[in-house]
Amino acid sequence: MNNSELTLTADDSPEFCGPEHLARAVQMSRRWDAAEATEGKLTKEGLTRIVELCYRVSLSTEEGRHPRFTVFVPGPAAERHLRLVARFEPPILLSAQTLRRLVPSIPAGAHALCVEQRGDEHVATGVLSLRDATDVPQLGRPAVSFGLGLPGLTLRVDGPGQARATEKGLTWELHTGHVKPVSHYAILRAVQDWFSLLALWLVRDYRDEEGAEALREREGLGDPALVFDSVWSYVLAITIAGGHGGAFAIIPDDDETSLVLKYRASGINLFETVLGYWRACFDSSLITEASLLERRAARWEASKRSMYSSAQALAHLANVDGCVVLNSRLRVLGFGAEIRVPEEDVAHSTCIDADPFTLKKRGDVDLQQFGTRHRSAYRLAAKRPGTIVFVVSQDRDLRVFYGRRDKPGEVCLWQSLGAWMAGV
Repeated sequence: MNNSELTLTADDSPEFCGPEHLARAVQMSRRWDAAEATEGKLTKEGLTRIVELCYRVSLSTEEGRHPRFTVFVPGPAAERHLRLVARFEPPILLSAQTLRRLVPSIPAGAHALCVEQRGDEHVATGVLSLRDATDVPQLGRPAVSFGLGLPGLTLRVDGPGQARATEKGLTWELHTGHVKPVSHYAILRAVQDWFSLLALWLVRDYRDEEGAEALREREGLGDPALVFDSVWSYVLAITIAGGHGGAFAIIPDDDETSLVLKYRASGINLFETVLGYWRACFDSSLITEASLLERRAARWEASKRSMYSSAQALAHLANVDGCVVLNSRLRVLGFGAEIRVPEEDVAHSTCIDADPFTLKKRGDVDLQQFGTRHRSAYRLAAKRPGTIVFVVSQDRDLRVFYGRRDKPGEVCLWQSLGAWMAGV
C-alpha cells in the first residue's frame, strides 16, 4: 500500500484543514494497516493532542522567527533500540510553553525531541539523532539506509502551520490549510527507468573493467539501482532541508541547447563515485581472515563517505540561483544555469497531471499558478524530450517535470513528493 491509496473523502476534507485533520489522516492509515508495534505509542486522543501541540508552537515566534523542529514518538518495537544523545532526568512535562522553549536547542533536520505519552500527558525524554536512528546496512553490502528510521511516529514542523506526520513509511502533510499524502519521488516510472538505466551502465562498466567472472561473483550483492535511488534521495533531501529551493535538470546527453551555464563544473561525477562504492562492496560472510576483513571494511566505509560527500557537494550547488545541469550519467555540466526556451517554441506543448506509473493523463495543469522556476523547467522538458527536472521550492515542496519521449510536446508534472533520506 502507498499513500495514493489513502485519500480523504469529501466529508473529511473541508475547505480549511487544521491539526485535527492531520491527526485524523494518521488514524485512518492506522485503520488501513494496523501494526501497533511500529506505530507511535499514543492513544487516539494522545495523537490528536501532540499534533495540536506541535501546530500551536509552529505559530509562535522566537526573536521574530518561527520554529522548525521534529518530534519522535517511539513505537513498542523501537524502545530497546533508542540511543538518545541527551536524556532528560526527570522527563520534561510538555506544554506549548515548554515545547516552545525546548525546540531552539534541537537542530532542525539533524535531531528530534523524543516524546512519550504517560497517562493523559506528554513528556520529553531526551534528544534523538535522526541519523543514528536510521536503519544500518550490513557490512560490505551496497544497500544503504533510506532514512526510514525507527518504528514510531515522526512529526516534522517546517514553519507556521506546516507539519508532516510520518508513520510506517506513510507521510501526510498539513500545508496551506490542506492535508494531503506525500509520496517518495522514486515511485515515478520515469525516475525508476532512469535508475534502471544507470544500474545497467554501472554493471556494464564494471564488467568491462573487472571481467565477466568478477561480475558473476557480485550477483548476490543486490540491485545497484537502489544505490542510485539512495544517493539521489540524499541530494534532494539536503536541498529540501535547506529551505533555499533549487532545481536539477537531467538532460539525456551533453547537448547544452536551450541552456546558458553561468558556472561550469567538471569535478563532480556522481556516477563514478557510485561505481567506486560498488567496487568496494563485498560479501563479508565469505571473508574469514580478520585483517583482510578490516581492510575491506575500511575501504568500503571510505568509498561510501566519498560517495555521500560528492552528493552533498552537488546538492549545495542548487543554492546558487539558476539550475544545476547534469547529463543522464549524473555528471555535472554546470550550475547557475539559465533556461532559455522561448514561449513560441512550446506553444503547442501541454503540461499534464499524469499517473505516476502508466503516465496516463489525469488532467491538465495550469502553469500560471507557479513561478518562473517551475515554468522554465516545464519549457525545458517540453523542448528536450527525455529530460527530467526536479524542482524544490522555498516552501520545501518537491515537484518533478518529465518530457515524454513517446509523445514529444507532452510534459508530465508530479507534485506532493518527498525524499526520505536523512530524515527529511
